This record gives sequence, C-alpha cells and structure tokens, in this order.
Amino acid sequence: MEKKGFWRFVLLVGLFCGSCVLLFFTAPAEAQTPALPNQHGQIWQSYDISAYTSHFPQMSRPETAVMDWILMETGFEIWHSEIPAMLNVTRNSVNVYHIPQVQLQVKDVVQRFIGIDPVSHHFRVRIFTVSTPYWRQKMGNLLTQVPSFSMGSQAWTIRADDLRSVLDILEDSPGFMNHTVETKAVPNGQRMELKWIRTRRYARSVQTEVQAGGEGTEGVLMDDGFTFEMMPLVSLDGGLVDAQIKFQVNHLDRLFPISMTKYTKIGKETEKIEVPLIGQFRFRERYRWNSEKIFLLSPGLTPPLTSAGEGSSLNLLNTTHRIEPLILIEVRQTGGAGF
Repeated sequence: MEKKGFWRFVLLVGLFCGSCVLLFFTAPAEAQTPALPNQHGQIWQSYDISAYTSHFPQMSRPETAVMDWILMETGFEIWHSEIPAMLNVTRNSVNVYHIPQVQLQVKDVVQRFIGIDPVSHHFRVRIFTVSTPYWRQKMGNLLTQVPSFSMGSQAWTIRADDLRSVLDILEDSPGFMNHTVETKAVPNGQRMELKWIRTRRYARSVQTEVQAGGEGTEGVLMDDGFTFEMMPLVSLDGGLVDAQIKFQVNHLDRLFPISMTKYTKIGKETEKIEVPLIGQFRFRERYRWNSEKIFLLSPGLTPPLTSAGEGSSLNLLNTTHRIEPLILIEVRQTGGAGF
C-alpha cells in the first residue's frame, strides 16, 4: 500500500506540473505595449541624415557627431528630466520623442549637418607658446574680445588684414615657440585632433617576485605632452563657426629617485624606483565666431607643453614654471582664397 500511495503521489504531481506548463504556453497574452506618455505635449519626429552620412562610407559611425551636437545644443539634462523623452541616432536617421520646442532645436542642428557640403571648409590650427602674457600690451585694437568663461582663459577674433601684425608681436615675445601648424579639411561637426605626445617609462615599484633574468622593478608608461581637439560646426550660410575646443597638457616636471630594500631568498637587495611629479592642465569650452575672422585662444597659463631630457635626468629646479599657450584658428571654404 505504501508503494501504491507513493506512485499515486508522483502521478498527481506530474499532472499538476504539466497543467502549469500548458497554462503558461496557452494563456492569452494580455500584456500590451503601453502608449507613450505625452502629458507635456511630446511628439515623435524622425529626421533623415543620410545626406550627411552618405559622404563618409568608410568612416565608422559618422552619425555620432550629430548626436554629440544635439546633446550640446539642447543640454544633456533635458533628456533625463521629469519629461519622458527619447533620442535615438542611427546612420540614416535621428529619432526624437520630446516637446515641440526641443524638436525645433534638434531640427536646427540636423539642418546644419545636411544643409551644406560637409567637407566644404578647411581649418588651419597653429599652436604657439610664450613665456609671459605681456604681449597684450602691444596689441592695441588689433583684437576683439570673445566671451570665455573658463578660469584664466581669454579669446579674441582678429581681422584678416591684421593677422600679420599680430603674428609679428607674438613672434617677438619672450620665449616664443611654434609647436605645430596643421591645415585639415574637417568634416562638418567631426573632430580634428592635434597632439605631441612622448611616451616615457619609469620604475614605479619593486617586484615582489622576480623571474630568472627579469627586472626587479615594475616599469610603467606615461604620456608626456599635449593634445588639442576641436569639433567645428558651420552655420548654414557659412558665416559662423561653432566649435567645442579641448586642450590638455601632461607635463613631467621631475622624477624623484628612491632606493628601496627588498629581501629575497639569497639576501637583501636594493632597487631604485621613481615617483613622477606631473603638471596637468585640462580645458574645455565652446566658442562661436565669424568665419571671416581669425580666432585666437589663450586657455590660461599652463605647465610647459613639452619637456626635455630622459628618465631621471629630468630635474627641473623650478617645477612651478608656467607658460601661455596660444591657439590660432583660421577657416577657409573649399575653392576660396588659400591660407
């Protein structure tokens, strides 16, 4: 009887589980996709950007620039506020769910990408440094100030006819150095990057275990130099340039040598490690200027853009030394007058 009762129990459990599975697969799908909330007047709109992205079949995700500029123009927070919204960008379209005012902002950005030839403008960037900021005393009315909000920074525009006079003053300034000059056809809205980076190696720490024939210290690489990045977006008529500019410096001031004692199976050993003293500077701001004029930017007094020497021979007496980088940007339309 006990054996029959046991198999009866197993049969009942099997029937019960089978019924549950059958119910799970045959129950009608009652859940439906809810309607998008539009209590704030949100509407759905798609914008075709294939006229822009089709110019760059070999470029990986050219549409990313469109998304970046939409976020910069509308503000990041507006897509994560109390108003339910959505921004989706593909290679061929920008899909937006938001209130009409935001839709107009998005439409304006899209028009600036698809409304002009995306490779119709060349940009020449020159990066100088001077050792003092007193060159301003000689400029008179050659410079027209442009709003600049980062601490210590200043920006100006220069008339094309006055450029030679400005350059003469800068070249006669103490410590003047021309670091780079580069002219590029920058696709509208995309990034232009210039850099001078020197990779250095230093001994960061003592290895706890050393393989036969291996070094006793851990070698680490670091970047020493500067990077400039610009994302320009030209207005529909070509008269204005909006640009987000980034500039950063990593300057190796000095390597402090330290002798470290390490105990091994064969006895006590001494290894030398190094601790870097690094001057860093980070700058990021957005500017707008008349494309017929030349743009001049001083991000502020920074560590030197480059350093000399190798390894522990870097031993500067004055590690608080600062210079002033000056970034000069000219824009020309393809087919127009040369630089």
